[in-house]
Amino acid sequence: MHFSTYEFWVFFLLVWSLYTLAVTPVKRRIVLLAASYVFYASWGIELLLLLLATTTVSYVTGYFARKPNAPALRRLALCLSVFFHVGILVFFRYVTAFLQVFAQWSPVPVSTLSHMNDAILIPVGISFFTLQCMSYPFECYQGKVTQRPALLDYALFVAFFPQLLAGPIERASRLLPQFRICPSINWEDLRIGSERIALGLWQKLFIADTLSHLVNSVFTAPNASGPQIYVATACFAIQLYGDFAGYSNIARGTARLLGFELTLNFARPFLATNVADFWKRWHMTLYEWLRDFVFWPMTRSSRSHSRQILACFLAFFLVGVWHGSGWNFIVMGLYLGTLRAGFAAWQLYFPSKRKATPETALQIWAKRFWTFQAFLPAMLAFRADDLSHLMRLCRSLTVGWSQWLESTRELWIYLLPVATALLVVETVQEYRLRTKAKPLRQSIRHGLSAAGLATAILWSRGSAMPFIYFIF
Repeated sequence: MHFSTYEFWVFFLLVWSLYTLAVTPVKRRIVLLAASYVFYASWGIELLLLLLATTTVSYVTGYFARKPNAPALRRLALCLSVFFHVGILVFFRYVTAFLQVFAQWSPVPVSTLSHMNDAILIPVGISFFTLQCMSYPFECYQGKVTQRPALLDYALFVAFFPQLLAGPIERASRLLPQFRICPSINWEDLRIGSERIALGLWQKLFIADTLSHLVNSVFTAPNASGPQIYVATACFAIQLYGDFAGYSNIARGTARLLGFELTLNFARPFLATNVADFWKRWHMTLYEWLRDFVFWPMTRSSRSHSRQILACFLAFFLVGVWHGSGWNFIVMGLYLGTLRAGFAAWQLYFPSKRKATPETALQIWAKRFWTFQAFLPAMLAFRADDLSHLMRLCRSLTVGWSQWLESTRELWIYLLPVATALLVVETVQEYRLRTKAKPLRQSIRHGLSAAGLATAILWSRGSAMPFIYFIF
């Protein structure tokens, strides 16, 4: 049951109806928590045990991390939280890789290890809600959460179903006050929520799913040429953005229909003009998590250039490791860490001394183009099945360029209209934000939302691909 299925919207309509009928904040919280547990149990009833365990551990460690007169106890609680949640991630993420290595040296029959491997499935959404749980003791330790929340409120903070499976990765300091109030729903909530859902479905069904079949056909082909792989990698970058940003917008929309405001997760990243700007726009809640709980703690005691560069490398290396245990994700992390640390080193050691002058449109779009190109090697590693597949793709990138137009004609037929539509929509959004233009009239906004939603539904023909980040 996910956002692009009819089952979810029937479920959501039932939850929304019960929520509006509840007359007190406590009853509303109970409705939402019960609905969230039912939603997660639909993916596997046994998954609730893990969700309850992470909720309990983070709640208890957060309580002790807040103790003002016991610094040793606070540090111990924080360390226990990190050890528990990182341990869960490492176990489910890396147990397959460990069993593969263990099988080469162990006397245990391969069939037994294979059965063990098949029995251990990665819980859906684990990479997201473990980071969210881990952030609570951190915020308690840092003094950002000063009051102990009710267990009902905190359990809802962890399990809130619109963002449980793939974010945004929320903070207790932002979301718990909203759950404490559980506001009534007004017409503004319905308008904003509906617009976000329409945008998210358009990004998912029209942008992402249109390109997914194209990407799959190239990456599964045994003899794809260099131009085909390059264009398919660009397609995958746009597909991943449409898929993930689409999910985030639908999550923010459904939450707003219930009266809650979730954090913005994407802000037109393909309009970024450099690497640092890109990561302030792409998966913003993960970037903020790494900045606050990895980068700043590493650089707090020393602001030396070398320490900042090392912290940049480690934070973005963890982005790759967070995605999976395959060596292709290690390569992805190494590339992202090197790229971001290299850009940080350039800014630190060679700061620009020129006076800021307005850039021409050509200069801005050139920077955007090269920033997008710098992102593509990470997307190639992300999309590869494993390291051997990645190496084969890299070797194939060097062949077939003499007939690049003929070999990629079919890819461009799909890519150009989709990319153009996306760029037009996001460039207009960027321009209106920068110029602080007046909001469009409600009739125009409603018309655009309806047109986007109708396009998405008609284009998808009643079927949708699963969200990519559900496997994380």
